Amino acid sequence: MKRLAFLTLLFVIVMNISCARNSETKHEYAILGRWELREVINGVKYYISFNPNQTITQVFVAPDGYKRIYSGRWSIDSDTLFMQDSRGDYKLLISEATDSTLMLIRQDSLAMICDRLSENKDYIFEP
Repeated sequence: MKRLAFLTLLFVIVMNISCARNSETKHEYAILGRWELREVINGVKYYISFNPNQTITQVFVAPDGYKRIYSGRWSIDSDTLFMQDSRGDYKLLISEATDSTLMLIRQDSLAMICDRLSENKDYIFEP
């Protein structure tokens, strides 16, 4: 009886770990690519590229065309996105990740809604 209870508990633990990892993999696959934040703040547009090698490129473009580019790293744990760049570390909740939309929730509870960029906008990420 103890053996059966132990095997049942072990099975439940393995399934939970497996399901959590599948969720991470799903989110990782879904966010790969280039995104544009829907909201334009003070005329500045924000773009981000999530690369398969766990690197990110963030681009801020001012109305006059001036670009500020930051590079860094990203990782996912469960439904949380972690990003690090020269400005600091960031933690965002992945609320939605589809082929066309990425919704991230910041720690101050504000939503960042991004749309996937088409391939013909690669020039945005060039210095």
